[in-house]
Amino acid sequence: MKRLEVDFQRSLWAVQAGNLKEAVHLLQVITRTHPNHVPALNLLGFVFGRLGRNAEAVASYDRALASAPDSVEAWYGRGVALLAAGNLSEAVASFDRVLAAKPSLTDVHLLRAKLLTDLGRHDAALQAIEKLVAIAPGVAEAWLGYSNILFEARRYKDAVAAAERAGALKPGLAEAWHALGNGLNEIESYDKALAAYDRALVLNSSFAGAWHGRGNVLNELRRYDDALAAYDKALALVPEFALAWLGRGNVLNAVNRSEHAFAAFDRALAIDPTLSEAWLGRGNVFVGLKRIEDALRCYGKAIAVKPDFATAYFNRARAKLLVGRYNEGWEDYEWRWGAAHFPTRRPEVKAPEWQGENLSGRHLLVFGEQGLGDMIQFARYLPLLAKRQCKVTFFTVEKLARLFRHSMRSVDVVSTLEGVRLADARVALISLPFRFGTDLSSVPNEVPYLNAEPELENSWRARIGTDGFKVGIAWQGNPAAPIDEGRSIPLKEFVRLGHLPGVRLISLQKHVGLNQLANLPKETKIESLGEDFDNGADAFIDSAAVITNLDLVITSDTSIAHLAGALGRPTWVALKEVPDWRWMLDREDTPWYPTMRLFRQQRRDDWAFVFSQIEESLCELTHRRTI
Repeated sequence: MKRLEVDFQRSLWAVQAGNLKEAVHLLQVITRTHPNHVPALNLLGFVFGRLGRNAEAVASYDRALASAPDSVEAWYGRGVALLAAGNLSEAVASFDRVLAAKPSLTDVHLLRAKLLTDLGRHDAALQAIEKLVAIAPGVAEAWLGYSNILFEARRYKDAVAAAERAGALKPGLAEAWHALGNGLNEIESYDKALAAYDRALVLNSSFAGAWHGRGNVLNELRRYDDALAAYDKALALVPEFALAWLGRGNVLNAVNRSEHAFAAFDRALAIDPTLSEAWLGRGNVFVGLKRIEDALRCYGKAIAVKPDFATAYFNRARAKLLVGRYNEGWEDYEWRWGAAHFPTRRPEVKAPEWQGENLSGRHLLVFGEQGLGDMIQFARYLPLLAKRQCKVTFFTVEKLARLFRHSMRSVDVVSTLEGVRLADARVALISLPFRFGTDLSSVPNEVPYLNAEPELENSWRARIGTDGFKVGIAWQGNPAAPIDEGRSIPLKEFVRLGHLPGVRLISLQKHVGLNQLANLPKETKIESLGEDFDNGADAFIDSAAVITNLDLVITSDTSIAHLAGALGRPTWVALKEVPDWRWMLDREDTPWYPTMRLFRQQRRDDWAFVFSQIEESLCELTHRRTI
């Protein structure tokens, strides 16, 4: 027995000295002569694990457990070896045995919860981590783990609260502030997210993950130079940081540096070929270059890597719709609810989704989604539903309720769900083109499908008067919306139109963009409609009445364009080089609005060319009116 103790001690010294091959030899000698020596079998398993010989490590631990079924050390070592071998499910089972014997092992709880998350077993992971924080409420690392798992489950507000608890318990834990920044970024609390990442970096300036997170926030804030600098910091620390290359590619695409964006995405994919977001990014660059088939191939590869990648389906949908491939595009568009930053959530109504079946005698709830312009554009389907002999309730924002209620008497328009929760079926507004099988030849485009209130129409006619050629203008969409990037127009571009003989420019702009009026040349005259213009809770009621009294509307791609088109009024829309999908590519007309004409940039950000065309066309139009 004394010889065994000496040999085992020698093997321990060999491990401590890093002589792992010698340790294996000594331990194999021991386990041949003493096959049930559990300490030697456990140590041999550990050494095999250090050498990356994971299958042999598991086998050694199994031999130990055959002799000592309750050996916590063997179950733990077996779990670690299985984890290293990529066998996550069996690793979890081994850690279960560890915790059954020693439930106070915080690190094992954390590891087990993370494995359950990696396996996609989010409910089990949450149960595991919730059990841990109940056992060890004062352990910051437990709350940090809780935050990370909540983040994976997309419970971002709860993740923020857990990260804050971790930071309060251990203010010097940089990872807690990093987790807090991640959660705050997802709930779009960007200033606080930056502060959290900065706190992490004060604690650990070499924390590449915090630099990466900072870059993500700065990208969302469109502070692109600062975002690139943050990603570069992360990459200087960890050159093979695939997510930092991904972020860099997204920023470079946003600033129109296409070739550099491709290079960043390619670098990310070289590091991690399973990074579906990099294929998504490549597709986005190709869309900006109008290379739609190349974009579709990239989106397809993103989906092949990650079959439930909602954002890739959504972007592929918009690319298909952009080139008029409506049948395929609408189907992909149904994935929008899971796409990153999609602004709408389905209402809490317990009713099955309408899939196009017979509606006769039934009650269908249609709920609005996305922006005001979206709801105006697709409200055209509501009367078509009503013709199917069913009760149609349209749930929309209060701002639009009065406009729709006046124009669509066959539809019950509501801005609250009180009293309408017992519908037989429900459907999202922009799912209706899919349900109707809409293609380019069957777009329902009879206008007007919205109408101004006669009393308001007469009142505004008296205020505006009949003199001159009356042109309503709108130049600015919601600047906070990501879609506004490049689509709003500097007001100064409209100035030349006001110099044409007989032309009156009348502002239809409300709230945003009005500050630009103060920066125009003194001789510029743009008429204002007064403080009471659309000043109540009902947006567009006055706008509809005013537009009905105008000769023409010239606007950026914003809700005014949809309102004017839905009213059947002559409308010119100025579009960026690659516009939103609904305007398609390279055509002057649109199947959605027969009274609309489209003017397009030939080069990115070149509004001067667009407005030279508009000026020429307006000059011709007013000239014909005077003949």
